[in-house]
Amino acid sequence: MKDVISDFLEDLPLSDLRNVWFQHDGAPPHKVSSVQQYIRDTFQQQVIGYGGCVEWPPRSPDLNPLEFFLWGYTKQRVYTTPPPTS
Repeated sequence: MKDVISDFLEDLPLSDLRNVWFQHDGAPPHKVSSVQQYIRDTFQQQVIGYGGCVEWPPRSPDLNPLEFFLWGYTKQRVYTTPPPTS
């Protein structure tokens, strides 16, 4: 995770860095104290979710775009009336 975040932040212009927030997905590996410390050191007060300054429900549809759109769309497509086979 550290490598991915570092690579991402490295490529951003300095003017954009102050607008970057980390939105925690609540995955167990991200709750380890060393990872939490890295997130706090890197993003300071700009952390949303577990251990951050902005709390967020762990199963919020806003946190997972697939739950927000894809599953409803998929269900709609699957349960549409099938065309006649004859």
